[in-house]
Amino acid sequence: MDNQSIRPPFFTASPYRTFRALTRATPALDDKGFPRDETFIEFEGSTITIPMRTIELVEEDGVFVETHRTDEILRLKAFMRLEVYPAYMNQQGTREFQFIIRDWELYEQSRSLNKLCKGDFDGRAALTTHTNPADRVHYRQTVGVTFSLSKTYIKYRDNGNAALAPVEEEPQMSGTPTPILVINNMANQWNRHNSITWQLREAPAGSGSFHVDFYRLPFESGRLYDPVANRLDLVATTQNMADPNEAGVVTANGEFTARGLPDPDFPPNPKRPPPLLILWKLGSAPANNAQGFLHEVSPPQSFCVADYGPAPGQPEDSSDFPARITYSASYNVFLNNVQIICDQAGVAMARNVLQIPPRDVLVAFEKPFAGELDVPDDGDRRTPRRRIRIEFGSGTCTGMVEISQSDWERGKAMALSAQGEERALTAFGATFDPNRPVSLF
Repeated sequence: MDNQSIRPPFFTASPYRTFRALTRATPALDDKGFPRDETFIEFEGSTITIPMRTIELVEEDGVFVETHRTDEILRLKAFMRLEVYPAYMNQQGTREFQFIIRDWELYEQSRSLNKLCKGDFDGRAALTTHTNPADRVHYRQTVGVTFSLSKTYIKYRDNGNAALAPVEEEPQMSGTPTPILVINNMANQWNRHNSITWQLREAPAGSGSFHVDFYRLPFESGRLYDPVANRLDLVATTQNMADPNEAGVVTANGEFTARGLPDPDFPPNPKRPPPLLILWKLGSAPANNAQGFLHEVSPPQSFCVADYGPAPGQPEDSSDFPARITYSASYNVFLNNVQIICDQAGVAMARNVLQIPPRDVLVAFEKPFAGELDVPDDGDRRTPRRRIRIEFGSGTCTGMVEISQSDWERGKAMALSAQGEERALTAFGATFDPNRPVSLF
């Protein structure tokens, strides 16, 4: 029995008929033989359901023992940004395409952690911290659980962090490093084999003020790039805060925002990656023409594979469904502004997918993992030390739908607000309210 006879006749839709055909770059390969095909961006929303167990531990004779545990089902609102690559025929004779999860933000309040950290299942009643008492309003301090995609960057050719600050601050005694570098809207179009060349330009000479330029061109020691001659490969430059369309300058140890300028050859298109956005700091001793490169550790690749190949004489995209999808991502987990899990790998599977994004399909996430944090000392030496252990079980994903970029941005802003990420939130174009503290306890 051939594939055509067992395949229902209505599985003939293709995700690539929904959008225009992806443009093949000319030449198709770069000078190192890597493909330069165009990709497109897709935004998806869903609900992630994960069982969570909260365990209270108290120190007795130098050993932490369990005193209480609470089980809760979290239903996190999830917002995902995908970069999809062109489809191709694999060696099994079926169509498949790969994609990278570029951003993934999950958020939900936890009633059990509200009770444990704030004293009430609905959170702690509080007043905003406005200086003027007349401006203060009542609200409830709550504990939000957020998952954020883990992104790892390595800076090269800058010994001693003279030109640019390190990618992250070293943790104090214990804990996780605090990011200094934040990059939004990363996509295949903005890098070269996951690397971006950075370069400093002093302007004017001897002023101590610098432009910071980022190019999707290879780093070659001693080879300088020009922002005019290499305009098409200039993916971000320091922004003039007074006029976002003009380049800006920054001095030693100063924070800066570098942004990609709109490409006049490509009008705004929600399927094309938006301009790159980089938040960073200049180093302690920047110098004119200092140069190096920034490398993103290869993000996990996900893929969708059709179950059957096309029937003889039919086009390649005539049997894209049913299909199976494998999602792969690494993420960090936060309780408000406290990170409890770092760079946790996760895999999810979806079968019998009939469209993109998959709807009415249960996506199973295998993500059992745990994290711990210490409860702050109340100053009373007679009070035993306390610790909280958070355990997450395997979860599921339902209700996956395509959403607009603006909906995704609101979801990302919600997660950043819960984490207290003021710099990233402001640069992302959202409002940060400093009068509503996000401390965990």
